[in-house]
Amino acid sequence: MVVVLERLKSKLDESESLYETAKQNHDQIRSGSEIFDESSPEVQRIAARSLISAVRLNRGYQIEVDFNFSVKELVENISFDDENISVSVESVEGG
Repeated sequence: MVVVLERLKSKLDESESLYETAKQNHDQIRSGSEIFDESSPEVQRIAARSLISAVRLNRGYQIEVDFNFSVKELVENISFDDENISVSVESVEGG
């Protein structure tokens, strides 16, 4: 019984640590978002160009965005309030 309780405590500690890390990342993203919103349109364009390498609009209004960084972890930790937003992350090997 003691061993089971120790394992559960360990899992709880891990979960709390992951939560704190995700919360800190969320706070940093939110802070960056607020700075972006308060910036001039020119600064916003420069910031977007540094983050996004290409945007493609396909049939059926499907949008493909190539970022200059990996967004997999970012997307996995974000929840969207709008039920109409669907996000998928595909790994594409460049050749």
